[in-house]
Amino acid sequence: MKNSSSYQHENRCYKITSKNIYKGNSTLSSGHIVFDSSGIQAIDDDKSTPNIELNIGDRLLLPGIIDLHGDSWENTMMPRANIYFDPKKSLLSLDKELACSGITTAYLAQGYSWEGRTRSPEAAENFLKLFSEYKHLMQADVRVQIRLETELKNSAEKICQLISDHNIDYLAFNNHIPQAKHQRDKSPLDFANWAEKRGITVEELSNIVDAYLDHDNKETSINTAKVAEFLKKRGLTIGSHDDKTIETRQFYRSLGADVCEFPVVKEVAADAKKNNETIIMGAPNVARGGSHTNNIAAEELIRENLCDVLVSDYYLPALIQAVEVITKKEIMPFCEAWDLISVNPAKALGFFDRGVIKIGNRADFVIVNPQTFEVEATISNGSFTYLRDSIIACFH
Repeated sequence: MKNSSSYQHENRCYKITSKNIYKGNSTLSSGHIVFDSSGIQAIDDDKSTPNIELNIGDRLLLPGIIDLHGDSWENTMMPRANIYFDPKKSLLSLDKELACSGITTAYLAQGYSWEGRTRSPEAAENFLKLFSEYKHLMQADVRVQIRLETELKNSAEKICQLISDHNIDYLAFNNHIPQAKHQRDKSPLDFANWAEKRGITVEELSNIVDAYLDHDNKETSINTAKVAEFLKKRGLTIGSHDDKTIETRQFYRSLGADVCEFPVVKEVAADAKKNNETIIMGAPNVARGGSHTNNIAAEELIRENLCDVLVSDYYLPALIQAVEVITKKEIMPFCEAWDLISVNPAKALGFFDRGVIKIGNRADFVIVNPQTFEVEATISNGSFTYLRDSIIACFH
């Protein structure tokens, strides 16, 4: 079992009663949950003695959202290219954004890439040092996922040391050099936007791409294999990102990557499903009705049972918006849709203390209005981290 966040608060014992509780077992039921900062203490047990009670009526009481991949935090730290804000205040601001989105466990996707700026190896090392310093102040359980660009030269030793030093438990391999070349040649406006987001000129980005197109692929394959072996020996989660072909998925599978993030085409997702691997897609793809990069629509994969987990990607509120879309379109029942952002991500990362509501688990919940799908309260590790007036009125 993975360690919980170190955030501590004054312990209060709460009892929440609801007509619509989802415990992670495919059905809604009425009842009550008793919890404090040490976890869920009782379920439908009238002998429990909480000191604070609230009845939320027909509002949904759900397992807290688990987000396995999000990079919107980059905009919180650097809202414009090369414009940085205080890292401590930025992380605390991010914590509030997570809370009002119903997210109780979050992975910040940190690039370790040739792209430079916030995704350079140096930036990754600096960010992880700052994150380690301020993580204990955050109320959500926030962790870091490393996105390793496989074309980086001589990165194996450094990345393995970084993983060890900062207790990283999830890494995804990706190679965006072919995509960068394609955009430069066929879609110069997208290429220019890429450069702007990274805070470099189009010429600088083009020169970087040319340098990596010219180097020895054998060296990068050896480098990738070394990192994968390091991760496997420690039992850490390995994924691959933006797989475009079955051959690419097979290559990463051979390295132990059993998480398939954002497959570009349906055939790759089908191959991952056939091999009992976790398939992750972006919630914004569902909420917007399609991919902003013209890749496969996540909704299509969900309809064909080829998507197990939804993640925030670049927009935190998209997680609950995606559940609303899936439910209202009757793509799947509400409870199954909620599994995409709670039960299933917990299973994918090996969390046994969250994702479902059961005695002994972390007290991570979100309260949602069933008519509007608005988050009205979030509870992380037994503490209310977000609370609207509508829920304050339910205390008695």
